[in-house]
Amino acid sequence: MWALRSGVALAHDIGCRNVMFVIDSHVLFNMVKSGYTSFIRLLLLLKEILALLDQKDWTFGLVHYVTPPRKQVDVLICYISKGIDALLRLIKTCLCLVR
Repeated sequence: MWALRSGVALAHDIGCRNVMFVIDSHVLFNMVKSGYTSFIRLLLLLKEILALLDQKDWTFGLVHYVTPPRKQVDVLICYISKGIDALLRLIKTCLCLVR
């Protein structure tokens, strides 16, 4: 998420006026498209990204591109964003599968 924020700010600051941002995280892509996250610690950062994207002096696109190993990370981030209880249930399930 920090990388996207930095990339958006840099692209705008150096004068790029037609930009395509490629995001490999399904969760981040959906957050930016919807403008919503239930994960309170990411809310301020999301609002910063949206404010940068909403500037009227440029056009941009967002593309979601998934590399195969990224799918597992997206699942984990999804559970984290749902709260600690969901994450603990996932960990417990994984531990049961290992036994």
